[in-house]
Amino acid sequence: MKKRLSRTDLLGILRHGSYDQKTGRLDCTGKEQIDLISKKIIEFLCRRGTKPQDIKITIVSSTAPRAQESAAILAKMLGTEYTSSDVLRSGDGHKEDFEGALALYNSLKNEYDVVIFVTHVEYAMDFPNHFGKDQLAVNLGEYKVDNAGIVILDWRIHVVMDYLIPCYTSI
Repeated sequence: MKKRLSRTDLLGILRHGSYDQKTGRLDCTGKEQIDLISKKIIEFLCRRGTKPQDIKITIVSSTAPRAQESAAILAKMLGTEYTSSDVLRSGDGHKEDFEGALALYNSLKNEYDVVIFVTHVEYAMDFPNHFGKDQLAVNLGEYKVDNAGIVILDWRIHVVMDYLIPCYTSI
């Protein structure tokens, strides 16, 4: 059983990798992006003095195939499982549900050290500020989040800790 570390309470909002518009599934570049951002997340956690295998991490994905594929790659790299929630889906006739996402986060925050939502551009850009206003009483602003970019919030110290993007060379 993994030990709960009270100093590492982070929320990450990860935008899925690039995908094929026809199939809705990750393309080769998207898979590479998620692989690279997974490594950056591990590096980020290690810089904070925590190894993924020593803390409790949960990943919750949108039900869209591109988000689920992204979550599966990330979960494998972090040595954990992922679940899916329609609350994190947007586009394709789904309207973003920030209140539902807050409720989802609140249901997980006391059990896990790190919560990562794998979702879409609307959540990656706007949810950090919504979270900041609701949970922290601060305005965190809006972020332009590219495919496979992640905004990481440390809710204990009321700050956006980092915005990581994959750096890759497409072949």
